[in-house]
Amino acid sequence: MNQGEIQFVTFAFTSNAGDRWDTRSARTALRLMYSSLMRSQSTIPRLHVYTDAPDVVPEKTTFGAKTQIVVHACHAHSFPENPYSKIGKWAAVSRAKLDAVENLLLQHGGRIIWIDLDTLVFVDLTKTFRQSPSWVVGYQRGVKCQGLRDCILLASSWVRPEFDTLGDLWSLDLHTITKVRDFEKRRITSSRRRPPKYDLQTYFGLMLEENTLPHSGLLHRILHEYNFGFFCSGFRHPTSQTLKLSVDKRHLVCPLKAGVDMGQRVGTISFTAKTYKFMLLNEERAHFDAVIDRSAREWLVTWFYGEP
Repeated sequence: MNQGEIQFVTFAFTSNAGDRWDTRSARTALRLMYSSLMRSQSTIPRLHVYTDAPDVVPEKTTFGAKTQIVVHACHAHSFPENPYSKIGKWAAVSRAKLDAVENLLLQHGGRIIWIDLDTLVFVDLTKTFRQSPSWVVGYQRGVKCQGLRDCILLASSWVRPEFDTLGDLWSLDLHTITKVRDFEKRRITSSRRRPPKYDLQTYFGLMLEENTLPHSGLLHRILHEYNFGFFCSGFRHPTSQTLKLSVDKRHLVCPLKAGVDMGQRVGTISFTAKTYKFMLLNEERAHFDAVIDRSAREWLVTWFYGEP
């Protein structure tokens, strides 16, 4: 692999990973997610998929282009034990994202971007590395934290809303991964307390607050015209009522939010497995009927099913 090449990685486990996906939904979700990458990136994206069901990997995108997907056949429990292994299957797999990214970096070098199966991308992420070798997505809950100032992530620990990160989309280099592992040893495994409910996103938030992760590595500070995560659904789980999309000057947009330093253009949309399946995966071809605005619905149909 070229040292400057950018690749993506995700998990598509259909068993022993919290029962969020079956084979059919994982296949449809993967096709839609990868199609969004193919449309948005300046180069044809290579996606690494760790899965216990290799047949979930599509040969073509929603618009008929050939996919570039590398299958890593394994099981959800194939990764090293971590602080979440005794908490639950889904929690352990979520923490294992770090192991997958690190393994690919050690094998191939370059840049690796983690993306969840239920995340859609509408902006070219390859240009982010001109400004930062590592980045994460902030404002998971907008300003809806304790008061309007902070979010409690770990017993007696808090972060500012901007540092309240998501685990859906991120990219770390090996140097930063070493910092994350050091943080985990210092704050998590050395404590007798139960680990926080959410793994890596809690780590990222606390590391931003203590400046172990640089603030310049927040994605909205790098791509300041765009918004990410749950922004377009008002920092709630997306539904037809909460997801507010429209079109302005041929760009997919959603309303600005007071106190949240993100732009109007849609960079990514995060879902949960439940909302993703309910809103987008009921049929082989998504019609985006859950999107109320007609222009946004037509924009999405063209994006996913128009000419390559």
